[in-house]
Amino acid sequence: MEAQLYRPSPFVAISILLLPVIVTLVAAILFLSTFGGIPLWLPFLILLWIPCLPVLWLAMQSAQTSTLTLAAGRPWRPWVELPWDSIERVEQLGFIIQATASDGRKLTIMPVLLRDGARLRREFLLRLPPQVLSGSLGQQAKKLFPDIQASPEGRLTGTLRAHPKRLWRTLAFILGCTLIAAGFLSLWLFGLILGIFLALGGLILGSICLLAFVWLLQEILINENEISRTIPFRRRSSTLEWSEIELIEHSSHEYVLRLRGPVRIICVGPSLLPTAERDLMRAYIHEYGISRGIPTVRRTWILV
Repeated sequence: MEAQLYRPSPFVAISILLLPVIVTLVAAILFLSTFGGIPLWLPFLILLWIPCLPVLWLAMQSAQTSTLTLAAGRPWRPWVELPWDSIERVEQLGFIIQATASDGRKLTIMPVLLRDGARLRREFLLRLPPQVLSGSLGQQAKKLFPDIQASPEGRLTGTLRAHPKRLWRTLAFILGCTLIAAGFLSLWLFGLILGIFLALGGLILGSICLLAFVWLLQEILINENEISRTIPFRRRSSTLEWSEIELIEHSSHEYVLRLRGPVRIICVGPSLLPTAERDLMRAYIHEYGISRGIPTVRRTWILV
Protein backbone atom coordinates (compact mmCIF):
# COMPACT_ATOMS: atom_id res chain seq x y z
CA MET A 1 0.00 0.00 0.00
CA GLU A 2 1.75 3.14 -1.21
CA ALA A 3 1.58 6.28 0.92
CA GLN A 4 2.26 9.85 -0.11
CA LEU A 5 3.15 12.33 2.63
CA TYR A 6 2.53 16.05 2.14
CA ARG A 7 4.53 18.17 4.57
CA PRO A 8 3.99 21.86 5.42
CA SER A 9 5.61 24.30 3.06
CA PRO A 10 8.69 25.82 4.74
CA PHE A 11 8.00 29.17 3.08
CA VAL A 12 4.74 29.53 5.00
CA ALA A 13 6.39 29.02 8.39
CA ILE A 14 9.28 31.33 7.53
CA SER A 15 6.87 34.03 6.35
CA ILE A 16 4.88 33.88 9.58
CA LEU A 17 8.01 34.02 11.74
CA LEU A 18 9.53 36.90 9.77
CA LEU A 19 6.34 38.98 9.71
CA PRO A 20 6.96 40.71 13.11
CA VAL A 21 10.57 41.42 12.14
CA ILE A 22 9.52 42.95 8.83
CA VAL A 23 6.82 45.06 10.50
CA THR A 24 9.35 46.33 13.05
CA LEU A 25 11.93 47.21 10.39
CA VAL A 26 9.38 49.02 8.20
CA ALA A 27 8.08 50.98 11.19
CA ALA A 28 11.64 51.92 12.18
CA ILE A 29 12.40 53.21 8.67
CA LEU A 30 9.19 55.26 8.64
CA PHE A 31 9.89 56.83 12.04
CA LEU A 32 13.49 57.62 11.09
CA SER A 33 12.50 59.26 7.83
CA THR A 34 9.58 61.19 9.37
CA PHE A 35 10.64 62.10 12.92
CA GLY A 36 14.37 61.45 12.85
CA GLY A 37 14.26 58.95 15.70
CA ILE A 38 12.86 55.65 16.90
CA PRO A 39 10.41 55.55 19.83
CA LEU A 40 11.33 53.40 22.81
CA TRP A 41 8.33 51.11 22.39
CA LEU A 42 9.07 50.23 18.76
CA PRO A 43 11.52 47.34 19.41
CA PHE A 44 8.79 45.59 21.37
CA LEU A 45 6.85 45.15 18.11
CA ILE A 46 9.06 42.18 17.42
CA LEU A 47 7.21 40.41 20.22
CA LEU A 48 4.30 40.11 17.80
CA TRP A 49 5.69 36.67 17.00
CA ILE A 50 4.07 35.47 20.25
CA PRO A 51 0.46 35.91 19.02
CA CYS A 52 1.65 34.54 15.67
CA LEU A 53 2.42 31.16 17.24
CA PRO A 54 -1.19 29.88 17.05
CA VAL A 55 -1.30 30.88 13.39
CA LEU A 56 1.99 29.06 12.85
CA TRP A 57 0.59 25.95 14.54
CA LEU A 58 -2.50 26.05 12.32
CA ALA A 59 -0.29 26.35 9.24
CA MET A 60 1.88 23.37 10.24
CA GLN A 61 -0.59 20.80 8.94
CA SER A 62 0.57 17.62 7.23
CA ALA A 63 -1.47 15.25 5.08
CA GLN A 64 -0.99 11.69 3.93
CA THR A 65 -2.75 9.68 1.27
CA SER A 66 -2.66 5.99 0.45
CA THR A 67 -4.67 3.70 -1.76
CA LEU A 68 -7.19 3.28 1.05
CA THR A 69 -7.17 6.35 3.28
CA LEU A 70 -6.80 10.11 3.53
CA ALA A 71 -5.32 11.52 6.74
CA ALA A 72 -4.27 14.91 8.10
CA GLY A 73 -2.96 16.26 11.37
CA ARG A 74 -0.94 18.90 13.20
CA PRO A 75 1.87 18.67 15.79
CA TRP A 76 0.83 17.36 19.22
CA ARG A 77 -2.61 16.43 17.97
CA PRO A 78 -3.99 13.03 16.84
CA TRP A 79 -4.41 12.63 13.12
CA VAL A 80 -7.83 12.34 11.52
CA GLU A 81 -8.06 9.48 9.03
CA LEU A 82 -10.88 8.87 6.56
CA PRO A 83 -11.16 5.89 4.20
CA TRP A 84 -11.64 7.03 0.63
CA ASP A 85 -14.74 4.86 0.25
CA SER A 86 -16.36 6.51 3.29
CA ILE A 87 -16.12 10.06 1.94
CA GLU A 88 -19.56 11.26 0.88
CA ARG A 89 -18.88 14.90 0.12
CA VAL A 90 -15.89 17.10 -0.69
CA GLU A 91 -16.25 20.83 -1.11
CA GLN A 92 -13.81 23.66 -1.59
CA LEU A 93 -14.30 26.94 0.26
CA GLY A 94 -11.66 29.36 -0.91
CA PHE A 95 -8.30 27.73 -0.19
CA ILE A 96 -9.85 25.14 2.15
CA ILE A 97 -10.95 21.65 1.07
CA GLN A 98 -13.31 19.90 3.48
CA ALA A 99 -14.08 16.18 3.23
CA THR A 100 -17.08 14.72 5.05
CA ALA A 101 -17.34 10.99 5.79
CA SER A 102 -20.48 8.90 6.06
CA ASP A 103 -20.18 8.82 9.87
CA GLY A 104 -20.14 12.62 10.06
CA ARG A 105 -16.42 13.08 10.63
CA LYS A 106 -14.86 15.98 8.79
CA LEU A 107 -11.33 16.60 7.62
CA THR A 108 -10.16 20.06 6.57
CA ILE A 109 -7.04 20.60 4.47
CA MET A 110 -5.44 23.68 2.93
CA PRO A 111 -3.37 22.40 -0.02
CA VAL A 112 -1.91 25.86 -0.59
CA LEU A 113 0.00 25.52 2.71
CA LEU A 114 1.49 22.14 1.79
CA ARG A 115 4.52 21.26 -0.23
CA ASP A 116 3.26 19.93 -3.57
CA GLY A 117 -0.29 20.77 -2.51
CA ALA A 118 -1.44 20.91 -6.14
CA ARG A 119 -0.75 17.18 -6.38
CA LEU A 120 -2.91 16.55 -3.31
CA ARG A 121 -5.74 18.47 -4.95
CA ARG A 122 -5.38 16.31 -8.06
CA GLU A 123 -5.65 13.20 -5.87
CA PHE A 124 -9.13 14.32 -4.85
CA LEU A 125 -10.02 14.62 -8.53
CA LEU A 126 -8.62 11.20 -9.39
CA ARG A 127 -9.63 9.08 -6.40
CA LEU A 128 -13.20 10.26 -5.86
CA PRO A 129 -16.16 10.06 -8.26
CA PRO A 130 -17.45 13.38 -9.62
CA GLN A 131 -20.75 13.08 -7.73
CA VAL A 132 -18.86 13.26 -4.42
CA LEU A 133 -17.05 16.44 -5.43
CA SER A 134 -19.13 19.59 -5.20
CA GLY A 135 -18.69 23.03 -6.66
CA SER A 136 -15.56 23.82 -8.62
CA LEU A 137 -13.91 20.49 -7.78
CA GLY A 138 -16.73 18.49 -9.36
CA GLN A 139 -16.83 20.67 -12.45
CA GLN A 140 -13.07 20.39 -12.89
CA ALA A 141 -13.13 16.59 -12.49
CA LYS A 142 -15.81 16.21 -15.16
CA LYS A 143 -14.01 18.58 -17.48
CA LEU A 144 -10.55 17.06 -17.12
CA PHE A 145 -11.32 13.35 -17.04
CA PRO A 146 -14.86 12.64 -18.22
CA ASP A 147 -14.09 8.98 -19.05
CA ILE A 148 -11.86 8.05 -16.10
CA GLN A 149 -13.03 6.64 -12.79
CA ALA A 150 -11.04 5.58 -9.74
CA SER A 151 -12.10 2.89 -7.30
CA PRO A 152 -11.61 3.41 -3.55
CA GLU A 153 -8.55 1.15 -3.82
CA GLY A 154 -7.04 3.57 -6.33
CA ARG A 155 -7.52 1.38 -9.43
CA LEU A 156 -8.10 3.49 -12.53
CA THR A 157 -10.59 2.56 -15.23
CA GLY A 158 -11.50 4.34 -18.42
CA THR A 159 -9.44 5.79 -21.25
CA LEU A 160 -6.90 8.56 -20.87
CA ARG A 161 -6.28 10.64 -23.99
CA ALA A 162 -2.93 12.36 -23.58
CA HIS A 163 -1.10 14.81 -25.83
CA PRO A 164 2.32 16.44 -25.35
CA LYS A 165 2.36 19.98 -24.05
CA ARG A 166 1.73 22.61 -26.69
CA LEU A 167 4.95 24.32 -25.57
CA TRP A 168 7.13 21.48 -26.88
CA ARG A 169 5.35 21.38 -30.24
CA THR A 170 5.63 25.14 -30.64
CA LEU A 171 9.33 25.17 -29.79
CA ALA A 172 10.09 22.33 -32.22
CA PHE A 173 8.18 24.03 -35.06
CA ILE A 174 9.69 27.48 -34.52
CA LEU A 175 13.21 26.10 -34.16
CA GLY A 176 12.86 23.96 -37.28
CA CYS A 177 11.58 26.84 -39.41
CA THR A 178 14.28 29.16 -38.04
CA LEU A 179 17.09 26.72 -38.84
CA ILE A 180 15.84 26.09 -42.37
CA ALA A 181 15.45 29.82 -43.01
CA ALA A 182 18.92 30.47 -41.60
CA GLY A 183 20.33 27.76 -43.87
CA PHE A 184 18.95 29.40 -47.00
CA LEU A 185 20.03 32.83 -45.76
CA SER A 186 23.61 31.61 -45.27
CA LEU A 187 23.88 30.93 -49.03
CA TRP A 188 23.43 34.63 -49.63
CA LEU A 189 25.54 35.91 -46.73
CA PHE A 190 28.60 33.64 -46.67
CA GLY A 191 29.33 32.84 -50.26
CA LEU A 192 29.10 29.60 -52.17
CA ILE A 193 31.38 27.12 -50.35
CA LEU A 194 30.79 28.12 -46.72
CA GLY A 195 27.16 28.93 -47.49
CA ILE A 196 26.53 25.42 -48.86
CA PHE A 197 27.91 23.78 -45.70
CA LEU A 198 25.89 26.09 -43.44
CA ALA A 199 22.78 25.60 -45.56
CA LEU A 200 23.11 21.81 -45.39
CA GLY A 201 23.57 21.97 -41.62
CA GLY A 202 20.55 24.22 -41.23
CA LEU A 203 18.41 22.03 -43.47
CA ILE A 204 19.39 18.84 -41.65
CA LEU A 205 18.87 20.26 -38.16
CA GLY A 206 15.69 22.04 -39.21
CA SER A 207 14.29 18.87 -40.75
CA ILE A 208 15.02 16.97 -37.53
CA CYS A 209 13.14 19.63 -35.55
CA LEU A 210 10.17 19.48 -37.91
CA LEU A 211 10.11 15.69 -37.68
CA ALA A 212 10.13 16.08 -33.90
CA PHE A 213 7.21 18.50 -34.27
CA VAL A 214 5.21 15.92 -36.22
CA TRP A 215 6.14 13.22 -33.68
CA LEU A 216 4.93 15.49 -30.86
CA LEU A 217 1.50 15.68 -32.50
CA GLN A 218 0.88 12.10 -31.35
CA GLU A 219 -2.02 11.02 -29.16
CA ILE A 220 -1.59 8.43 -26.42
CA LEU A 221 -4.57 6.31 -25.40
CA ILE A 222 -4.22 4.37 -22.15
CA ASN A 223 -6.78 2.24 -20.36
CA GLU A 224 -6.86 -0.87 -18.20
CA ASN A 225 -6.47 -3.13 -21.25
CA GLU A 226 -3.91 -1.53 -23.55
CA ILE A 227 -1.78 1.43 -24.52
CA SER A 228 -1.70 2.83 -28.04
CA ARG A 229 0.00 5.64 -29.92
CA THR A 230 -1.37 7.48 -32.93
CA ILE A 231 0.70 9.86 -35.05
CA PRO A 232 -0.90 12.07 -37.72
CA PHE A 233 -0.30 11.16 -41.36
CA ARG A 234 0.02 7.48 -40.47
CA ARG A 235 -2.73 5.09 -41.48
CA ARG A 236 -2.94 3.11 -38.27
CA SER A 237 -1.98 3.34 -34.63
CA SER A 238 0.47 1.15 -32.73
CA THR A 239 -1.14 -0.80 -29.90
CA LEU A 240 0.08 -3.14 -27.18
CA GLU A 241 -2.00 -4.89 -24.56
CA TRP A 242 -0.53 -4.81 -21.07
CA SER A 243 -0.21 -8.59 -21.12
CA GLU A 244 1.92 -8.35 -24.28
CA ILE A 245 4.45 -5.85 -22.94
CA GLU A 246 7.74 -7.53 -22.06
CA LEU A 247 9.84 -4.49 -21.13
CA ILE A 248 9.29 -0.79 -20.44
CA GLU A 249 12.27 1.45 -21.19
CA HIS A 250 12.41 5.16 -20.51
CA SER A 251 14.90 7.91 -21.17
CA SER A 252 16.37 10.11 -18.48
CA HIS A 253 13.65 12.19 -16.81
CA GLU A 254 10.98 10.10 -18.62
CA TYR A 255 10.81 12.20 -21.77
CA VAL A 256 10.50 9.15 -24.04
CA LEU A 257 9.09 5.66 -23.47
CA ARG A 258 9.85 2.53 -25.45
CA LEU A 259 7.55 -0.45 -24.98
CA ARG A 260 8.78 -3.84 -26.15
CA GLY A 261 6.46 -6.67 -27.11
CA PRO A 262 5.22 -8.22 -30.36
CA VAL A 263 5.62 -4.69 -31.71
CA ARG A 264 7.81 -1.88 -30.46
CA ILE A 265 6.23 1.44 -29.54
CA ILE A 266 8.18 4.62 -28.94
CA CYS A 267 6.00 7.34 -27.48
CA VAL A 268 6.25 10.46 -25.38
CA GLY A 269 6.91 9.92 -21.71
CA PRO A 270 5.03 11.42 -18.77
CA SER A 271 7.41 14.38 -18.47
CA LEU A 272 6.30 15.80 -21.82
CA LEU A 273 2.61 15.79 -20.84
CA PRO A 274 0.58 18.38 -18.94
CA THR A 275 0.67 17.91 -15.18
CA ALA A 276 -2.64 16.10 -14.69
CA GLU A 277 -2.11 13.79 -17.67
CA ARG A 278 1.46 13.14 -16.51
CA ASP A 279 0.30 11.89 -13.11
CA LEU A 280 -2.42 9.75 -14.68
CA MET A 281 -0.04 8.16 -17.17
CA ARG A 282 2.38 7.27 -14.39
CA ALA A 283 -0.50 5.84 -12.35
CA TYR A 284 -1.67 3.67 -15.26
CA ILE A 285 1.86 2.40 -15.96
CA HIS A 286 2.39 1.58 -12.30
CA GLU A 287 -1.01 -0.07 -11.83
CA TYR A 288 -1.16 -2.17 -15.00
CA GLY A 289 2.54 -2.49 -15.82
CA ILE A 290 5.04 -2.29 -12.98
CA SER A 291 2.77 -3.82 -10.32
CA ARG A 292 2.20 -6.81 -12.62
CA GLY A 293 5.90 -7.53 -12.85
CA ILE A 294 6.81 -5.86 -16.15
CA PRO A 295 10.47 -4.81 -15.80
CA THR A 296 11.31 -1.13 -16.19
CA VAL A 297 14.75 0.05 -17.29
CA ARG A 298 16.19 3.54 -17.67
CA ARG A 299 18.15 4.11 -20.87
CA THR A 300 20.40 7.12 -21.38
CA TRP A 301 19.68 7.03 -25.10
CA ILE A 302 16.62 5.45 -26.68
CA LEU A 303 16.92 4.79 -30.40
CA VAL A 304 14.20 3.76 -32.80
